This record gives sequence, C-alpha cells and structure tokens, in this order.
Amino acid sequence: FSMAYGATHDGNSTWKVVHPRVIIRKAPSTSASILGFHAQGKLIEGSLQEGANQPWLKVKHHAMDGQECDGYMLVDGTSLGLGVLLERVERVQTTAVQATRAKAAPK
Repeated sequence: FSMAYGATHDGNSTWKVVHPRVIIRKAPSTSASILGFHAQGKLIEGSLQEGANQPWLKVKHHAMDGQECDGYMLVDGTSLGLGVLLERVERVQTTAVQATRAKAAPK
C-alpha cells in the first residue's frame, strides 16, 4: 500500500494539500477528533500509515497551547466523495533545478 503512494525508504515524504482544506485528526479515522486543518497548497512532511483500510499521513501537529502531538490526514477521500486530498511531492525537483543552474553557470 505505501509503495502505491510513493513512500520513501525512511518512511517520511513531502506532500502537498490539493483539496481546499484537509482535516488533521487525532487518530487515523474519519470519526476521530479534529485537531485542525491545512489549506490547499501547503507542503507537509509525514509518513504513511494505514487506518480503516485507507492511507493516512501521520504528521506533527502544533496545538494552540504550543504542545506538539501526532496528527493524521486522509490522503485519498474518494470513498467520501472528496477525491484526492494530498499528493506526494518529489524531493528531486529541487535537486533537478540546482543541477540545471549548475550546468548553465559559466566555468
């Protein structure tokens, strides 16, 4: 399951919120308490988990009191009629841009 969503070998990967907003929950379940949300366009780091036979991204959430806790964001909300919520971002994009700049630089 994690390979289908492109998890890296260390379990952590970068994801982009592609839905208008994606809820952060206390546990990997759509009935778990809501901790907050991230808006469309936000880049987040996390590791894939499975909950209720669905892919969830485990993220670090900073509560209003400043405390850090684990939070979970649903990756694909198709079963809820929402479509894809989070998409994996390739880390190599930055490296590719740097390599292109290096080649363009005069020697």
